[in-house]
Amino acid sequence: MKGIDGMNTKINYLYRDADNYKVHNECVVQGTISAEQIAVILECLDEGEYFIPHLVGLPEKRFDTFDPQVDHPYFELSEDSFAETMESETVEVQVDELVSAFLCCKGKWEQIDPDRTMELLNILIDEKVNDEGGHGYRVVERLVELGFSKKELMVLKFAESDIDRAMQEGEENV
Repeated sequence: MKGIDGMNTKINYLYRDADNYKVHNECVVQGTISAEQIAVILECLDEGEYFIPHLVGLPEKRFDTFDPQVDHPYFELSEDSFAETMESETVEVQVDELVSAFLCCKGKWEQIDPDRTMELLNILIDEKVNDEGGHGYRVVERLVELGFSKKELMVLKFAESDIDRAMQEGEENV
């Protein structure tokens, strides 16, 4: 699908690790971006050039391996990153949606890696729930009420016996 004028916008952005190794990224969004919209996006970038693509709906290509000494979540974007194209869009993002997403992220580009978030949750569960007299069941019971699956609760390292008991009691109460 093309923008109203039959044109779309190709966006080129760069991942550069701390050792200066680079991975070029590109995608095509639906519609033609205006100079004013580009200016808005550029004003939203961290330090005038950095952003995290998945937070605004764009794909990310980095290296196949992760090295915490040199890798980070930030990509580079500049005024020259945007070009009109007749190519079809490669992402389901329209120009207006993209600008709105950048505005929502302005000043909030920090991110915790999802794996680190899981580590944090597992430590909190272990320290504050499991080690304090078996209160894990009450937490599991509440999470089951909220619709968490057995698989999700197992990932969070709750006791399988607590999960099974809460799920069984939840079914009996329905």
